[in-house]
Amino acid sequence: MKTLYLMRHAHCPVAYDLRDSQRPLSVKGHAQAKFIGAFMAQNGHAPSEVLCSTAVRVQETLASLRQTADLHLQQGSIHAKDILYNGSTGDYLHALQSLPDTCNSAMLIGHNPVIPALVTFLCDEDKSVPALYQSLISYYTPATLTQLTCPIDHWKDLAPYKNALTTVTQPKPAA
Repeated sequence: MKTLYLMRHAHCPVAYDLRDSQRPLSVKGHAQAKFIGAFMAQNGHAPSEVLCSTAVRVQETLASLRQTADLHLQQGSIHAKDILYNGSTGDYLHALQSLPDTCNSAMLIGHNPVIPALVTFLCDEDKSVPALYQSLISYYTPATLTQLTCPIDHWKDLAPYKNALTTVTQPKPAA
């Protein structure tokens, strides 16, 4: 059994003077990522490997998460990949299938619309908590974190429509 955390990067404003991959998080985005990090720490969610896009907003999401999530990631356990910036659902799946089998809990931080598409692609609606699954279909906000339980021993066996959606966490709106 493997645990997979999928997260959309935190809020990032439109910046016409920057290349898309160079856009940083907003103050709200940093707060969102820290909220999710605190949730992860409080609930013992600690992936041993992280896959992420090379985009600045994703790197900043991970940095803010790490400040509050108490993630003790070993050197070499964070894998920033260019393909996760403009990649497809298939590219994201292939990256996950390439994880080492010694990793029992992994996280992927990426972009809209691929992250929500990947969640619905991987989940078996019948094995998932119905209200959670339905909530994702309506809107997957920035910094949303989903947890999937994957009935596999080897990441290469990660397949569509086989996994249970067990948790959906969204950042609380700023007051």
